[in-house]
Formats: sequence, C-alpha cells, structure tokens
Amino acid sequence: MINWIISNKDLAEALSYWATAFGIVVAVFAGVWGLWRYVQDRKVQRWLDARALYTEVIDVSIQYPELNGTFWKNVNPDDQASTYRYEFYIAKMLMAFEELIYTNQFNEYWREAIIIYIEDHIDYFFSKQYGRESLAYCEPLRDIILEVKKQHELTLKTNSSE
Repeated sequence: MINWIISNKDLAEALSYWATAFGIVVAVFAGVWGLWRYVQDRKVQRWLDARALYTEVIDVSIQYPELNGTFWKNVNPDDQASTYRYEFYIAKMLMAFEELIYTNQFNEYWREAIIIYIEDHIDYFFSKQYGRESLAYCEPLRDIILEVKKQHELTLKTNSSE
C-alpha cells in the first residue's frame, strides 16, 4: 500500500487536497446550519417566554380582579400595598407586551390586545408614576401607549364638546 502511495504521489496529494476541501465545506455547512438552528430556537424560546409572561399577567388578573380596569382612578394613596401591587402588575404586563412585540409572532391581533389592556388602565398611563418609568420600556411599546393616550384625549375632547 505504501509503495502504491509513493508511486502515485501526485494522485495521493490531490486526494488529500480534495479531502481537506470536502472537510472545510462540511465544517462551514455545519457551522451555518448550527447558527440557523440557534436563531430559530431563540425565536421559539422568545415566543414561549412571551406567552408565559402573558399567561402570568392573565393569572394575576384573575387572582386580583381589583387590579383590572379603573383601579388607579379609585386607589387610596395611603394603601401602599395595593398601590405597589398594581404598579408591579402593570410593570409585568408591560414586560410581557415588550416580549410579544419582539417575537416573530407579533401581529395586528397582539397589537389590538395590547391596546385593549392599555385602554383598560389608561388612568395609570396618565399618572406621574408611569411618567417616571416610561423610558424603561421599548420604543414600539411606548409608541402604542402614546397612540392610545392621544386617542383617549381626543375622545375626551369630542365628548366634552358635545
């Protein structure tokens, strides 16, 4: 066998080059495929995380129905426990919305769901507490909140002029 390789040195050398080239192609393909799988898995994981956060918000809404709707308008400022619970509920809700916005599943359905939640808690979004924390959230979410606030102000002006 060694004698054959020595006598066919050029052929053996060419085969080693082809084997090396094939190995490089396989390595590059495996790297690209691994990167693609990683990106796909990250998208799925982000979607699952967003859904889990959203589900937690719904669970808290069911567990503490007093946090829904007009809570902020009727809150007693001396009741710090309820106030903090509500602020943390809103923070968790907004975090869930941020995660939803950055998934590949975000669409008009989810946008409308976010708008409905913001409309339900509109009094809080006009408060100074939200004003302090508003910059902590992503720009697309802040834009949706601003849009709902403008629509609410427009509705109030229209209703007051009638």
